[in-house]
This record gives sequence, structure tokens and C-alpha cells, in this order.
Amino acid sequence: MKTIILQANHVSYDQFTKSSQKSMNHYEQKQAARKERYLGLATKNQEKSDTLYIAGKKALEAIPFGQPILYDHYSAKSDMSYRRRNVAKIALAFDLMDKAQYYTKRADN
Repeated sequence: MKTIILQANHVSYDQFTKSSQKSMNHYEQKQAARKERYLGLATKNQEKSDTLYIAGKKALEAIPFGQPILYDHYSAKSDMSYRRRNVAKIALAFDLMDKAQYYTKRADN
């Protein structure tokens, strides 16, 4: 008879976690909101990083490999700024990728 009472009062782990998730205290709610915010920031920065990298790489692929800058030509200034602008896009893409990894790590902790 005692074992029947003990088995009736036994709560499984799944039931315990479901009931504890429903009633989170203020600190746990703040932690969950922070984690959600960090994951959102991570995905946003990763998407920006991907689009900038693809755009910069595609623009630089328009320049044939080994194409020199013709310094005595009238287009030298615009060619250098075109290359500089697209290399800066790729550098920004890597910075945003690092930022996305940072926010992912913050969300995991």
C-alpha cells in the first residue's frame, strides 16, 4: 500500500520541467529575453555579413585576375576606389561575422 502512494506522488522529469517553465521568476524571464535578443542580433549580423561578402566578392570578380591598375590612365582613380570600396565591404562582412559569433556565445552563456 505504501508503494502505491509513493508511485502516485512521483512526478516525472518532463512534467517537472514543463511546470517549471510555465512559472518562471523575474530573473529567469530576463535571462530568456536576453538570450532571445542575442540570438536575434546574431542572426541579423550573420545575414548582413553574408550579403556584404557576396556583394563584395561578386564586384571583385568583375576585375580579371592579375589586372593591373593603369596609373597613367584616366580611370586609375576610379579603379582604385572601386577596389578599395569592395575590399572594405568584405572586411566589414568579416567584422559582422565576428560580431555574430560573439552574440551567439553570449546567448549560450
